[in-house]
Amino acid sequence: MTDFKQWLIDAFTNVFTVVQMRGCFFQFGQCLWQKIQNLPKIRQKYTDDTDFSLKIEQLMSLAFVPVPRVV
Repeated sequence: MTDFKQWLIDAFTNVFTVVQMRGCFFQFGQCLWQKIQNLPKIRQKYTDDTDFSLKIEQLMSLAFVPVPRVV
């Protein structure tokens, strides 16, 4: 289990080729929040548009949906 930094995921999968990577929900939320903060247009939309911010929160809930059911 790791956070969602791509370099870390790549390093693990290159060394441990048969390992299935899993992420932490807290870290997923942190990663998403950092991305929102680093993109000024998205940050502004998140702040101003309640429907958009709700959709971001719903995006996080996809972590609990089985992969075959995500369309």
